[in-house]
Amino acid sequence: DPNDRFQSAQDVKRDLALAMAQPKASTPTGRLRRLWPALAAVVAAAATFFVSRNPARPKDDPMYHLAIHPWEGAVIDPDSHVAVSPDGRQIAYVTTGKAGAGVWVQSFDHANPKLLPGTENGRFPIWSPDSRSIAFQHFSTIMRTELEGGDPMRICTQAYLGGAWTKEGVLILGTTEGLVKVPASGGDPVALTRFDASRGEHSHNFPFVLPNGKVLFRIRSTRPELSGIYVIQLSDPNARNQVVATGSTAIYDAGALLWARGSSLVAQRFDEGSQRLIGEISTIAERVGVNAFGQLYAHAAGGSLVADTSNVMETQQLTWLDREGKRAGTYGKPAAIRWFRFSPDGSRVAASLAATNGASLWITGADGEPWTRFTLLPGATSHPVWEPNGGQILFQSQTPSNLFQKAVRTADVEERITRSANRQWPLDWSRDGRWVLYYESSPVTQRDLWTMPADASGKLDPSQARPYLQTRFNEYMGRFSPEPNPRWVTYLSNESGREEVYIQSFPEAKAKVAISSHGGAYPEWGPDGREIYYVSPEFKLMSVSLTIANGVISPSRPKELFPLPLGRATSNPYAMAPDAKRFLVPLPAGKASAPLEIIINWPAMFKKKP
Repeated sequence: DPNDRFQSAQDVKRDLALAMAQPKASTPTGRLRRLWPALAAVVAAAATFFVSRNPARPKDDPMYHLAIHPWEGAVIDPDSHVAVSPDGRQIAYVTTGKAGAGVWVQSFDHANPKLLPGTENGRFPIWSPDSRSIAFQHFSTIMRTELEGGDPMRICTQAYLGGAWTKEGVLILGTTEGLVKVPASGGDPVALTRFDASRGEHSHNFPFVLPNGKVLFRIRSTRPELSGIYVIQLSDPNARNQVVATGSTAIYDAGALLWARGSSLVAQRFDEGSQRLIGEISTIAERVGVNAFGQLYAHAAGGSLVADTSNVMETQQLTWLDREGKRAGTYGKPAAIRWFRFSPDGSRVAASLAATNGASLWITGADGEPWTRFTLLPGATSHPVWEPNGGQILFQSQTPSNLFQKAVRTADVEERITRSANRQWPLDWSRDGRWVLYYESSPVTQRDLWTMPADASGKLDPSQARPYLQTRFNEYMGRFSPEPNPRWVTYLSNESGREEVYIQSFPEAKAKVAISSHGGAYPEWGPDGREIYYVSPEFKLMSVSLTIANGVISPSRPKELFPLPLGRATSNPYAMAPDAKRFLVPLPAGKASAPLEIIINWPAMFKKKP
C-alpha cells in the first residue's frame, strides 16, 4: 500500500533511530541477526528515495550517511582502491576472502552489490566518464569490463597505482616510471611524465582528471617539502605546479581537493584557473584510513564520498598450509603484515609491518611469539632478504628507495648500500653468499635485474654492481637457484605481452627457458633445484618439475597444488618453508573489515563554515 511506504528520508531516519534505540537485552541475538537484512534494505531504500528524487543533488540539500558492509566471509581491501562512479550513484570496491574475490559494484538504488564477471583477482577499479565501464588491473594486465555484461577485454600490459579515465577515452595511470597514457580501447602505454632526479622524485601516482582537462597527481620525493599534489596540462606535462605539500594521496571532487592532514580527512576549494587552493580548510572526517605509503582509503565523485574511517590497519595471521592446502598451524602473532621472508634455516620470519606512520621491518620466531622491531628508519621499509648465514638482512627503504643493510644480532644502525636516483628492491642472496640479486626501475628500460658481489664477511660492493637482465621489458621477482654456486635464475618478464615465469643461466644470461605459459608471478625454487613454484593468474599455487641434463633444463607441465587466498597488492601471497613441505600464507585475522562510510552530498559540509 503506497500509504504505508516511507514518504520521506526523515521517516526512514526516525524509524531507524527507534529501531537502534531498543535495549540490547530485550532483543535475542538470533532475532537481531535476522533484522540486519531488513535494516540493510531500509538503508538502501533511503538511498533509492534520495537518489531517485534528487538526481542533480542541489547544493542546499542535506547530507546523507550510509554504510556498506561486505558479505559474510568477504574482506574489503582498501589497498586495492575504492572508486565512486562519476555520476555519484555507484561505488566499485575489491574484496578478498571466500565470499567472492573480485571487483564489486554497489548501486545506491539497489540493496545488493554485484560481482562483475571476469574480475576475479582484479584490483584498482577505474570508472569511465559515463559510469558504464570499469577498467581494472589483473596482475600486470589492464582489463576493461562493461556493467551491462560481457567478457572483459584486454587493454594493455601495465601495472599501475591509481588511474583516471578522460572524456577523450584515454587512461592516465600512475606507474613506477611516472605517469603514462593509453587508449581505453586498447593500445600501448606512452610515457607522460618522468621523474626529476634533481628533486628526488621516485613516484608519480593516483591521478585525477579535472573538468578543464588538466591532471592532478601525487609526487613522492626524498625531500618532504617537494612531496605532494601537483597539477599538469597534458599538452605540457613537464610544467608542474605544486598545489599542496603532503605525504598522502588526494581526491578531487565538486571543485574541492581532499587529503589527509594528520589523522583527519580535510577539504579545501581548488581554483582551476589559478591552480591554487582558496578559502578555509574544512574537516570532513575526524579520522581516515591511510596506509603505510600514504594512500587514502577514500574516494569521491559526483558529490558522493566513500571512505574507510576506521583508521585501523587490517591484520593477518601467518598460517601454515601443507601441499594440499590444508591448515597446519600458525606462525607468530597477528599483525598488519606486508612483505615477509623466511630466514635460511626457517627459524625466523622478517616482515614489513604496516602502521599509520609508515612500515618497519620486524622479526618473529615461532607460533605466538611477539614481533620484535628491527628497523628504525623514517618512511616505509620492505622486501627483507636474509644473508645465507642469517647474520644480516638486506632491505629497501623508501627514504630514498635504495638498498640498506643491517646486522640481526647487534645494535648496529642501518647502513645505506646503494645511492641511485632509480628505485631499487632486493630480491635474493645466493647460497654461497657471493651475490645479491635486486631489481631497479629505470625510466628507459623499466624494471631490470642487477647483481652485486659480496665478500666472505657479507660486505656488499655497490661499485661492482652490474645489470644481469636489462631489456625494454620488465624483468623482476628474481631468485637464485639453490646450489652453493648458483647456475640459474628464475624471474618474471612481460616480453610475451603478459607476465610469465622464466629461467636463465647464471652468471651469464644465455640459455632461457619458459616455465609458465598462461601467466605467472612470485616464483620460488624448491630446495633441491628440481622444482619451481609460482602463482597463476587465478591465484593458484603451481608446481613445475625440472629435469636438468648436460646443462639443459626441461620443465614439466605446470601442476596445481591449491588455491591461495587473494593477497594484498603490497604483499607476497606465500613463503615456502626451507623443506618445501609447507607454505606460510597471510590470512585475515579478527574482524573481517570495517564498513565503508558513504556521505551523499558531502560538499554541504562547506556550508557549515560561517
